Amino acid sequence: MRTAGCSVDAPLLALGLNSGHLRVLPVAGGAAVFEADDLDSPIYALAFDRRGRRLASGGSGGHLRLYDLDAPRQDHNGVAAHAGPVISLDIHPDGERIVSTGADGTARVWSWSRQALSTLEGETDRVRDARFSADGKRILRRNGDRITTFDGDAWARADDELNGFARSLLETRLP
Repeated sequence: MRTAGCSVDAPLLALGLNSGHLRVLPVAGGAAVFEADDLDSPIYALAFDRRGRRLASGGSGGHLRLYDLDAPRQDHNGVAAHAGPVISLDIHPDGERIVSTGADGTARVWSWSRQALSTLEGETDRVRDARFSADGKRILRRNGDRITTFDGDAWARADDELNGFARSLLETRLP
């Protein structure tokens, strides 16, 4: 096993294997809900949507694959998302957008319909992670020890808001 992911609302566990095999199982045990062998490389990243009905996977070959678990089927083609391994994935709270990061140093936003929506601009070193905020209004992107924020709809940098939040934490006195 290379990676695993657990859904928030649906009791499902996704397993990504070095062979490129994907398996989705009930947390309580039992037969697989869905399996896919259409992947050409080890799976490096998995993400469920908030309801546990959609699953995204990314592999060492740089492809992003999307699965609707209400009517699961193989995703043979996927999307050529990155020029190198997909490092992390997150699905927007509405389930309609995905943010992916790759070893090519980029973070990209995709629609569930497989359209590239934006590349999050910034530092050129390797992007480690990107996540949507719980309300979907912001995207946090991490490069090493630097965190950059982006507007979740316009995908423009919003660092001033993060800096203000950090200052407020430093100024807060604990009882």
